[in-house]
Amino acid sequence: RLAPRPTITGMTAAITPPAYVKNVSDATKPAPAVMTDLLTQAGRAVEGSRVAIRIRSSKPLLKLGNGEPDIRLFDQTKDTELALPMQRRLIDPTTADISFAASKSLQARVVLRDTDHFESRAGGLLTIEVVPDALPSVIITEPRRLVERTPTAVVEIADQATDDLGLEGHKLRADRFDAK
Repeated sequence: RLAPRPTITGMTAAITPPAYVKNVSDATKPAPAVMTDLLTQAGRAVEGSRVAIRIRSSKPLLKLGNGEPDIRLFDQTKDTELALPMQRRLIDPTTADISFAASKSLQARVVLRDTDHFESRAGGLLTIEVVPDALPSVIITEPRRLVERTPTAVVEIADQATDDLGLEGHKLRADRFDAK
C-alpha cells in the first residue's frame, strides 16, 4: 500500500507571560496566556514567558521509547536541529504539545514523524519573536519646576506611569533630605 507523508494541519501557541505579570482585571491572579495561530502569524513573547505549542498532524504520530512524540525543531536558515530544551507530550494519536521557555527569538521548521516512519515535509514553519521586558517609566508632570512650601503645606503631584506589560498601580515614596 502507499502511505502519504504526514502534514501539519494546525499549530497553535499559548504564550504565558512570566509569573510576575499580573492580570489587569484582578491583580491577585497571573496574566492569562495569549493564543496565536502559528500557521498564519508570528508569536510574540516577553523573555521568560512559557511557550506551549499544540501541533495537529494528518496522521498518527510516532512515539519514541520514552513515550514522547517524534517532533523536532530545525533552524530555517541552517537546516540543523535546534538545541532547545523542550518538553514533548502526546495528547492523542494525531495531536501533541511541545513547550519551552522563551529565551531568544527563533524561526524554525517543525518536523514530525508518523507511525509509518515518514517525516513531514510541508508546512510547519513557525516564528516566535522574543523581546526583553522593558523597565517601567514614571514621569512627574506636576509640579513642573521646583516648589518651595512650608513644612505643613500641601503639594499636589501628578504623574504618568507606563510599562510594556501593564501596571497594577504605583506608589510615591518621599524622603526628607534635611534635618530641619
